[in-house]
Amino acid sequence: MKQEHRSLTEISVLQRISDAIFSINQDCEITFMNKAAEELFHLRTEDCIGAKLAELLHGVIGGDFNEKLQQSFDKQTDIHFEINMTAFQSRWLSVHLYPAADGITILLRDISVNKKVEAAIEDKHKKLALLSEASSHLFSKNEPEEIFDSLFKELAEYLDLDVYFNYMYDKKTNKLHLMNYAGISDAVAKEIEWLKMGEAVCGCVAKDRMRIIAENIDTSDDVRVQLIKGLGIKAYACHPLMSYGKLIGTLSFGSSTRSNFTEEEIDLIHTICNQLSATLDRICLISELRRKKEEAEKAYAAKSEFLSMMSHELRTPMNSILGFAQILQEDQSEPLTLKQKSRVEKILKSSHHLLKLINDLLEIGKMGSGAHNIIFEHVQICSVVTDSLKIIRPIAADKGITIHNKLGPNAGMYVKADPVRLVQILLNLLSNAVKYTHKNGRVVLTCERVQSHLKVIISDNGIGIPLEEQKKVFDPFYRIFDKELNIEGTGIGLTLVKQFLEQMHGTVGLESTPGQGSSFWFTLPMVIDNMES
Repeated sequence: MKQEHRSLTEISVLQRISDAIFSINQDCEITFMNKAAEELFHLRTEDCIGAKLAELLHGVIGGDFNEKLQQSFDKQTDIHFEINMTAFQSRWLSVHLYPAADGITILLRDISVNKKVEAAIEDKHKKLALLSEASSHLFSKNEPEEIFDSLFKELAEYLDLDVYFNYMYDKKTNKLHLMNYAGISDAVAKEIEWLKMGEAVCGCVAKDRMRIIAENIDTSDDVRVQLIKGLGIKAYACHPLMSYGKLIGTLSFGSSTRSNFTEEEIDLIHTICNQLSATLDRICLISELRRKKEEAEKAYAAKSEFLSMMSHELRTPMNSILGFAQILQEDQSEPLTLKQKSRVEKILKSSHHLLKLINDLLEIGKMGSGAHNIIFEHVQICSVVTDSLKIIRPIAADKGITIHNKLGPNAGMYVKADPVRLVQILLNLLSNAVKYTHKNGRVVLTCERVQSHLKVIISDNGIGIPLEEQKKVFDPFYRIFDKELNIEGTGIGLTLVKQFLEQMHGTVGLESTPGQGSSFWFTLPMVIDNMES
C-alpha cells in the first residue's frame, strides 16, 4: 500500500514536525504517518500504511481513544485529550483530533516530562503544601504586599531564594515601578525604583511579555543581567504578570547560592505567577472600583448637602413672597384693581411653582443623605387612590380630562408601604398623566396581582414618550419637551417616585408609544394576611 497523495513539500514539512502525526481514512486505515510517529511507537511506515489504527496500536491506546475518534468524525469537531500509554513505560500523550470529510488527522505530543513534573510535585508533600499555601495566600489576602511576602517566604525555603522583585506597570509614564521586594535594602530599592521598558531583565520581560530565566549570572556578560549581577544574584527567573492580554507588571525571584533552576522548579514558578496574575488583577480592579465609589459618594454627598442648604436658604424668602402676595390678594380694606389682581395671581402661581421645586430639591437632598424615614404600614390601595383622586380630579377637570378608577376587585388589597410616600407616588404619576395629556383626554387606573406583589397601572392617551427617551425619565431634572402643551415641572417627581419605591421594596416602569399615550406602573409587596381568599 502507498501513502495518500501529498506534495513533496507537504511531506517534507510534516516529516520535520517533532510531534507524531497519523492520517486515517473513513475506515480508520492509516494513510500517512511521519518519522516522529515511527519513533514514538517503534513502527515502520511501509508496515503501517493501510493497516487499521486500532489494530496496529492495540494494547497501547484503549477504547476511550477509539470512542473519541468516532465522536470527532461523527460530529466533525476538533477534540483534545490526554492518554497514558502504560505499554510504553507510562508515557503520556497529548492527543489532538482534526476531522475532515475523508478522514482524521491525529497529532500526538509526548507530554511525559510535564506529567513527571506534576507527579513529582504530587509525590512530595512539601511541594503540595507549597502550592496549597500559595493558593491560600492568594485568596485570603487583599493587599499585594502581603501576598508577595507570603509567597516569597514559602518559595524561598524550597528554592533557596534570596530576593524577589515585583514591578508594576505605570501606564502614565510607560515605566515599571518597584512596588514590593525582599532581600535588598531600602537604599538599593530606591536606586532601582523605576525601570524603563527594555531596561535590565524586568524591563525586557515587560517589553516583550516573555519570561527570562537567567542562569550562571556571575560569569555572564549579558548587559541585561548586570544590574542583578551587582547584587550577587547567580540565578534569576522573571515572569510577566498578564491578565487578558494586559500587562500588569513583572515578578522575579533570584538566588545568590545556586547558579540554575531545574525545569520542575521553573514550571512551579510559572504556575504560581500565572495564578498570581489573575489575583493581582482582581485586587487592582477592586481597589480602583473602591476609589471611584468613594469619590462618587463624596461628590454625591457634597451635591446633596448643597441642594439641601440652598433649598433651606431659598424657602424662607419664598414663603415670605407667598405670604405678602396672599395678604395683598385678600386685603379687603385696600382692594386691588383688576390689573393688580392679575399680577398678584401671577406672582402666587410662580411662587408656588418655585416652592414646589425647592421642596423637591429638599426631598432629593434627604434621599441622598438617607434622612427619609420610611414607616411601613398595611395600606389598603383603594383608600390611598381615593385620597389622591380627590386632589388631582379638579386639576384634570380644568383640562376636560376624565379619570377612570378601574381598580376592580383588587382595590381591597393591602400593601406594605409608607402611606404618605405612597400618596406622593400616586400624585406624581397622576399629575404627570394629566399634564402630558391633551384636553378632553382620559386617564385610567387599574391594578393586578403579580405573584406576591400588587401592580398599579396609570394609563393615559397623551403625547407618549419616544423609546430612546424612556430610560431617561427617572433621571433627576429630566423633562419631556412638548411645544404644544408647554408643560411646567421640576423634573424631579419621577426620580422621587423611583427612589421611594426602591426604599419600600417595590419597582416602577413604563410602556409608551409616541402619539398614543403612556402607561406608568409600580409594584409593592402585598400583605398576605389581608388578601382575599
